[in-house]
Amino acid sequence: MVISLDIQGVFDHLQYNSIRLDEINFPSHTIETLKDILTDRKVTIQTAQGPVSWSQQQGCAQGSCTGPMFWNLVANEIISEEWQPNVHLQAFADDFIFVISEPTGAKLKATAQAALTKFQHWTDKHQLKVSTEKSTTILISRLVSGPRVKWDNQIIKRSTSLKYLGVIIDNKLNWADHLINMKTKLTHLHQKITRIAGTNWGLNKDLRRRLYKTVAERMILHGAAAWAYPLSARQSRLLNSIQRKFLLNITGAYSTTPTAALQVIEGILPLHIKAEQEAVHVRTARLRKTSNYNNINFNPNNYEEGTTSTKFHPAIFQLEDRISLKKQFLPVPGLNIFTDGSKIEDKTGSAFCVMEEDTTKYKWMAQLSPFNTVFQAELLAIQEACLWASKTNQQIKVWSDSESSLHSIASIDTKSPTAQQTQEILLKSTNIKLGWIKAHIGYSGNEAADVLAKKATQEGIPTFIPAPRNHIKSLLQKKVHHPLAKGMGQWRNRQERS
Repeated sequence: MVISLDIQGVFDHLQYNSIRLDEINFPSHTIETLKDILTDRKVTIQTAQGPVSWSQQQGCAQGSCTGPMFWNLVANEIISEEWQPNVHLQAFADDFIFVISEPTGAKLKATAQAALTKFQHWTDKHQLKVSTEKSTTILISRLVSGPRVKWDNQIIKRSTSLKYLGVIIDNKLNWADHLINMKTKLTHLHQKITRIAGTNWGLNKDLRRRLYKTVAERMILHGAAAWAYPLSARQSRLLNSIQRKFLLNITGAYSTTPTAALQVIEGILPLHIKAEQEAVHVRTARLRKTSNYNNINFNPNNYEEGTTSTKFHPAIFQLEDRISLKKQFLPVPGLNIFTDGSKIEDKTGSAFCVMEEDTTKYKWMAQLSPFNTVFQAELLAIQEACLWASKTNQQIKVWSDSESSLHSIASIDTKSPTAQQTQEILLKSTNIKLGWIKAHIGYSGNEAADVLAKKATQEGIPTFIPAPRNHIKSLLQKKVHHPLAKGMGQWRNRQERS
């Protein structure tokens, strides 16, 4: 059973005394600032008898910066509750949804009612109201007449489908309602544009194609990870029928032209293939779930995990004076470390060498996987060099000819896991500085690192680092199969049968 609960005007009715700021791990000055926002608030209006004021004890603007955060503090209380293993509560902003499973109708009703009772205790505590008119349940079961559940002695209406975060979930989980709704919505959009701008939208072909790719296609593929893995034959036909209208407008072809021909002529992926690829990418890269596509296994452990771009507090992130991107090479007295990365055909190498004047004191080489990029190799070399330098008590400068790598390490907003690990080393070890060096102009240390990186592609220590997440899309498009070739094959097969 799936239960969707609608809370009435949650941001307007959020009580200030429900916001537990002391429970969050923020610096004290930040907590005091937030408390000040909620303290001694008054509303004043001018009347014929003069100004009238009253104390404001509730309400946070939904579009404000702090409003959603204040609400999350309150909502986290119910989400963090211990629920039975077969009860799952999901929330996005003020949209709550229960997913409950039980082997029998009687047990399902008892479990669902118990969950709703606990949820109601929380809403009563914070003076929130649930709208039973807008709340819905659907039963995903073979039971013809499943159990009914109540909220405050009112039966929550049952439906065959409900909409959550823009995706229509139906009681058969075949997603037909969602795709039919999208087809209707895009047909209306297509008709409105045609009425305004004519059959070709008053735009040249490139702009019509861009409009399809950036608007229509993105609307259709919303939530593909939920409904497009895997796709049924019926879903594929529905997607093709949606795509066909737009392809006819882009190409200006006759209405009798086969859809497969339109896809091949324009080089636009059949929509069902695009949806499947989108689903695999999201499941692997974001949901971290193993996926299979055309007998190729996509294991999330083989790809970089998405990281937040604010791992360090700005107050402690002080690397500006330690990472130099100036175009001048000034080696420090003592030890200098030179790093480099290389890719030769399908082999990737990463290396660094420790130099004292023109003498090599230490060298390190790693052979990476074919899917690793030069950028990853450069970052790994810098990270390993910093790790080596952190074990000494000397002032050491690490040189790299990769500006992009240094920019990534210098940025507090970097999302590269390797760059963030390097930042962590630098913040703990103040004896290390980074600098940029121009490549291939005769600096002996840089040339030595370049030779080592090339050598590392063959002789380096085998080292595994996850592939970049964009490698998933590359693999889907290039290594699994050529989608346009598949489309061409489908078109030819239809022509042979006709």
